[in-house]
Amino acid sequence: MKETMNHILALKNASLEDPIAKLDDAALERLRNPPREPVVIDSPNIWHSISSYFALEHASELIYVPALALRLSATRRWVSGDSTF
Repeated sequence: MKETMNHILALKNASLEDPIAKLDDAALERLRNPPREPVVIDSPNIWHSISSYFALEHASELIYVPALALRLSATRRWVSGDSTF
């Protein structure tokens, strides 16, 4: 219970200016003023990574081995030099 309360108090007192966080001015600027336009992702590899993440985001540990096999398969594909879609 004490540990939980300490965690709650730490969250309540959190600040972007916390010296422990050591955020530089550029990071603070990005947090305070995030981009307002949609992000353009034109890399098929990035799309694959994001799609895989969302597909497995809430998957149980039972999916770990098949997902690992999928990753190895994708790696072999790109290492072979055929990265076209």
